[in-house]
Amino acid sequence: MMIFLRRQLFFLLILLIKLTESDRKSKRTKEYRPQAPSYEIYRSDYLPSDSQVTTFLLKGELKLLYYLSPIDNGSLSTTIITCSSPVQWSMKLNQNGSTAKPSSKEHNRTFLTEDMTTKNFTAFKELYVLQLTAPESDTYVHIYISTEADGPQALRNSYLQKLRLQKRQKKKRLTIRWEASLVDPQGTDYCLTVSSKKNYKTLCSAQAEKFGVVPPSVTGQALVASQAAINWKPKGRDIEKSAFPLIACVGRKRQYTVPNLKQGQTYYFDLFATNRQSNLTYFFGSTSTKFDSRIKPISLRDGKSVFANLRKFDGKIVFKFKVGKVRGNPLNIFIMPCGALIDAEVSLKGKTIISRERIEKMDHIAIKSPEEGARYHIKTVAVNINREGAGRNSGVEVFATSKSTSKIPLPTMPSQTAVEEIASMRKCNSVTVAWLPSPGEKVGHYCILVKEGKLREEDDYGIPNQCGLESRLKKSVNFDVKCCKDIRHNYTNSVITEKINYLGPGKSYVVQVIVKKPKGKSLAYDLLQVHTTPSCHKY
Repeated sequence: MMIFLRRQLFFLLILLIKLTESDRKSKRTKEYRPQAPSYEIYRSDYLPSDSQVTTFLLKGELKLLYYLSPIDNGSLSTTIITCSSPVQWSMKLNQNGSTAKPSSKEHNRTFLTEDMTTKNFTAFKELYVLQLTAPESDTYVHIYISTEADGPQALRNSYLQKLRLQKRQKKKRLTIRWEASLVDPQGTDYCLTVSSKKNYKTLCSAQAEKFGVVPPSVTGQALVASQAAINWKPKGRDIEKSAFPLIACVGRKRQYTVPNLKQGQTYYFDLFATNRQSNLTYFFGSTSTKFDSRIKPISLRDGKSVFANLRKFDGKIVFKFKVGKVRGNPLNIFIMPCGALIDAEVSLKGKTIISRERIEKMDHIAIKSPEEGARYHIKTVAVNINREGAGRNSGVEVFATSKSTSKIPLPTMPSQTAVEEIASMRKCNSVTVAWLPSPGEKVGHYCILVKEGKLREEDDYGIPNQCGLESRLKKSVNFDVKCCKDIRHNYTNSVITEKINYLGPGKSYVVQVIVKKPKGKSLAYDLLQVHTTPSCHKY
């Protein structure tokens, strides 16, 4: 009976833990869900400072709002943001007061705002009257009174921002990226508008065009800008099925990808930031581009290798190389995957002349008698860029030259690049490994790198990443053992053996051998998994 009760209590405890974890995940999801700015009609006639409020103007209506300044001879600015109609407005001192203050020219002027305007005044400890009129049509208006010198700091810094565009080849996408706001970056959300017609200076003008201008409801919520009434992020995958402008609010994220764009169509992108504390929504950046889904080939210089990030180009990169004076030399092309399997093809005048599949380590393509002055295109396609260790730096490095082979900076690799362990020489603190030397070199510069750990299945059974070997060699702190030396070999088919000391008993290590060409680059042999004996006792 006791055993049965214990089992029941154990199962109840497990169930309680799972429910608690599920509740925590649900709370986290709700907490970080991007929220669009929510605007409600401000019902008081007295305006607050450093907080954006919204009012609604009927066409031709004169609306009076008041602001009681608590400071004297200080800074005061008024920001007016319109939505669907220009707004005439003025900020004047109340002339009915018993102690009149001298008014500046700005206090006596009437301004016309078509999108967003900020005006600075000298603040007196008096009552101010804000007069607003919409001469053309009904509109919502956002108002922000600030006591910061020269206006809100966020508005001054927003004009320095630039939007970066990155073409994505899959599904004709375009990714827009931007830097975080310099003012309260943790408390700032972003909304992006995309249009095929024009740019927008205010977020609510895009909202008004997309959803129309509807007077506020009885509850006082502005339907044109209410979170409940706006489909901020269309659910459909095809942007063309959603009426422009597209309005996407992404919270604190600093990028957004627009799918299914039309070839040759010009698109306009406008970014708006909202401070969650003050509710101030302001213009943050703008750009436009004529969409071209074609990716321009990357130019190769004779004798210079070029690295390109596969993730940046959605796994497909095209290189181009113009052949100079041939002088009887072949065109040598070296393709080195960096954390990915590569399919490659070389084409001339639109016709494929050589193709390679599943390049794992490095491939050498030699084109005999290349056409002088011709442009060869090398297309590389990633079969899989999600291999272990690939990360964001998965890429491909390409080297091309029509010069003499003696000037190629890459070492010549043997036909077999495997590194083998001599098991009979295995000890508790050392192992002995062997490999074939680099052909054509009497003396080779080799480095042996040893790191404790095991090769996983994702490492594709020891296929090395050929990119960035020089920088890895400099970071000796990442290895348990590092040894570099010049090794002389007399015969082409001779085998190099090397004993690796200073290992621990009963441990597993990954061994990598790297060969470097004098005044050139490095290439790696296959990775090798070794194990030391568990005991150092002699029998």
